[in-house]
Amino acid sequence: MYSDRSHRRLVPLSLAITISLAVGSVGWAGHDALSPEGPVFVPPFVPPVDTTTTTTASDSAAAKSAEAAVAASATQIGLANQFCAALPDEYAIDCMGERLGAIAADLPDTPETAEVRQILTDTSRKLEAVAKSNRNPAKPRVRASGGTTSVPIATTRPLTPVKPEVQADATAQAVAILQEAETQLLRSSSASDARTLSYVEVAQALDSSAKVLLRS
Repeated sequence: MYSDRSHRRLVPLSLAITISLAVGSVGWAGHDALSPEGPVFVPPFVPPVDTTTTTTASDSAAAKSAEAAVAASATQIGLANQFCAALPDEYAIDCMGERLGAIAADLPDTPETAEVRQILTDTSRKLEAVAKSNRNPAKPRVRASGGTTSVPIATTRPLTPVKPEVQADATAQAVAILQEAETQLLRSSSASDARTLSYVEVAQALDSSAKVLLRS
C-alpha cells in the first residue's frame, strides 16, 4: 500500500520536472528570451562631418579671386583708354567697344563675376552699334595694335570709323552708354560689401573712357 502511494506521487513530480526543464530550455516569451538567430551586431555610431567650415573657406577664396579679377579688369580698361585715345578720333568709339568686349571675355566665367561681365559685354555691343550706324564709308575698317612692351594691345577685329559730320552726335550717344554702365556698376557695388571696391574701380575706369571720347 505504501509503495503504491509513493509511486502515484512520483509520477506527477517527475512529469513536472520534465516540463519545467523543457520550458526553461527555451525561456519565457517576452521575458529574457534567447534568439535562435544568434547575437546581433550593431555598427558603431559615426557622427556626421561638419562641412560648414570647409564650405565657408571655399566661398571666401572664390569671392577674393573674383574680386581680384574684377579689379584687374579696371586696370585693363585704363590701358584701353590710353590705347584708344592714341587712335584717330573716328575710330575711338568702336575702339572702346572692342576693348570692353575683349576685357569682359577675359573675366572668369563664374557667378561672382557674372554681373560685371554682362555689363561690360552689353556696353561693348552698344558702342559697336553706334559706330556701325554712323559709319564713314570713305574710310577703311582697320585693326590696331600698340600698348607697351610689357602689355601689348591688339584689337580682335577691325574697327569701324565714324563719319565726321555725325561725330559729335555719335560721341554723345557713346558717352551716355558708358555713363549708364557706370551707374549700373555703382548700384551693384552698394548691394554687396564684398565687391564694393572692385566694382567702383571699374566704374571709375569707364568714367575715364567717357572723358577720352569727349576729348576726341
